[in-house]
Amino acid sequence: MMENKENIGRGTIQPKEIFEDSIKRYRSKTPYYKKLTSHVLNLVQPKQEDNILDIGCFAGQQEATLSHYCKITGVDIDPFAIKYAKVLCASNGRLENISLHLRNKPLNVLLKGKVFNKVIMIDLVEHLPDAELLQTLKEIKEIVCKSAKLFIYTPNKAHWSEWGFRKFYVSKWRREHESGCDFGHINLKTQMEWFEFFAKNGLKAERFYFEEGFLPFEFCKKRICQVWQAVA
Repeated sequence: MMENKENIGRGTIQPKEIFEDSIKRYRSKTPYYKKLTSHVLNLVQPKQEDNILDIGCFAGQQEATLSHYCKITGVDIDPFAIKYAKVLCASNGRLENISLHLRNKPLNVLLKGKVFNKVIMIDLVEHLPDAELLQTLKEIKEIVCKSAKLFIYTPNKAHWSEWGFRKFYVSKWRREHESGCDFGHINLKTQMEWFEFFAKNGLKAERFYFEEGFLPFEFCKKRICQVWQAVA
């Protein structure tokens, strides 16, 4: 087991280097994070009156960005995520608009009294089994207003780069780190598969489109962007 990996909280706990590298790249405004920020802003279209819930906030990149537009609450099952999100938000975010929580309770208990009109899952659903995702959707319904919308940003299963990611990067990670965590994309779907999944579970699609990849040779349809209505 890696020395800097702590078995606290629940779910997959990532080594701290993942978060440190992510914060460094965000602050350096690398091409990846410039494009990711542009994609998220285009998807979510934040307004001053919004109250956004970020499920799986990771190192707080969305909080650091969206807090300059509206209020945002980030939750994550990984204690390291919350720790490093606080660090990033302290230097790059608007703290009065940010709330961060370790997700160790049901959302309606953890965020008691809060009501959200937008919920975002940025690069999250591909890491969750369907059963866990459905449980999360169930919890979300209890803390959003009737007109709330769910925003999904996820890799496209049909894009050639995902085959390479699974075959080379994930296998390399598992060889080098006996951490016991599944770092890869375990729940990839195509655009139509996601449509069927959410529609079957009572959500109505408002907007579906693709964004290009982060590298010049990745071309289009790398990321699936989705907006769903009737979350409540």
